[in-house]
Amino acid sequence: MKDTIFFVESEQKLREALTQELENQGYQVLTAKNNKEAINLFLKENGNIQLVLLDWNSTENDELELLQVIQKQGRIPVISITNQENQQEISTILDNGVDDYLIKPFEMEELLARIRVAMRHHNRKVAIKDDIYRIDNLTLNTKTHQVFRDGESIQLTHREFQLLLTLFRAQGEVLSRDELLKIVWGKDFQGQANIVDVYVRLLRQKIKDTNRSNRLIKTIRGVGYSIQNN
Repeated sequence: MKDTIFFVESEQKLREALTQELENQGYQVLTAKNNKEAINLFLKENGNIQLVLLDWNSTENDELELLQVIQKQGRIPVISITNQENQQEISTILDNGVDDYLIKPFEMEELLARIRVAMRHHNRKVAIKDDIYRIDNLTLNTKTHQVFRDGESIQLTHREFQLLLTLFRAQGEVLSRDELLKIVWGKDFQGQANIVDVYVRLLRQKIKDTNRSNRLIKTIRGVGYSIQNN
């Protein structure tokens, strides 16, 4: 499932160019050319949006209205792109709920990096706050110690649960076998490092994650493992 970025930008050429670049990177992109249009589209598509990329134009005053709508519907990361270099204006942007900003012109690689960081931090905060971790149709609840896949309860051992939880907490990042050993088995563990591979295999079987072309738990060859959306 692709992450969806909601891109609000009045300048058509920039809107079209960035949309193409983001789609090339695997994102789904919704666009709006002004904040009034953006509010209507956001309310319609809110549940499907993972990040808002917002053109901040100091000659208009309705960015604040859009931000208020976003915040009322739930916490979604917002990155502002602006031509304002004035520190007071930047402070206004950040004080009103924007998570990060970029000053035009900027490099595409920097924007992509900011997007990845914003999404990663947001996913961690949501997971820790709710005690529930989700990816695709796999859910882990730290309070009830339950795991569900497509609504079906899955029984895991304590070690399997801790391994899955560790991967969830680093969602989208790659953890080496040594890192997983230290976190899940403890730094004093004296066994073989391939115990990680054994448990990943057992975990995949239990959560029905054995389809090599569509796995949630990815093997990063020569590095380790990561849990991430397809």
